[in-house]
Amino acid sequence: VDAILVLGEERVYNELLHQMPEFVKVVYLPKSGGVIERNTRARVAARERRIREYFYGTKSLSLNPHFIEIKWDEVKILKILSGPKNQMSYYKRGNGLAKLETVTPNEELMNCMLSVSFADLPEDDVVQTNVAGFVVV
Repeated sequence: VDAILVLGEERVYNELLHQMPEFVKVVYLPKSGGVIERNTRARVAARERRIREYFYGTKSLSLNPHFIEIKWDEVKILKILSGPKNQMSYYKRGNGLAKLETVTPNEELMNCMLSVSFADLPEDDVVQTNVAGFVVV
């Protein structure tokens, strides 16, 4: 990374200025006057609408989710453990990849949405690997 753009967050901008090496250019971009902050309810509704569109499509492009039954021993479910609040300092210390935990399938996964990773092995950087799609358990 040789440039980081920070949109409307002066605190984050100042923090990054002090944390990044000199060769990384940190640029502050103020929010435009037309930007409207959305409240929690609006963000939740937008997220739910996008999830519905992903699985069922839109009025002009209808999609139908499919039911596929697989055995638990055919998949590996990993949970990304949350790191410290300041992720930049965490990665700066050379801790490398995010910490992963294997999840034992149980009833708590019912109705959960999981991402399907292109990573071949758990040792691959699952966090950085592209997502192939999403499934609902």
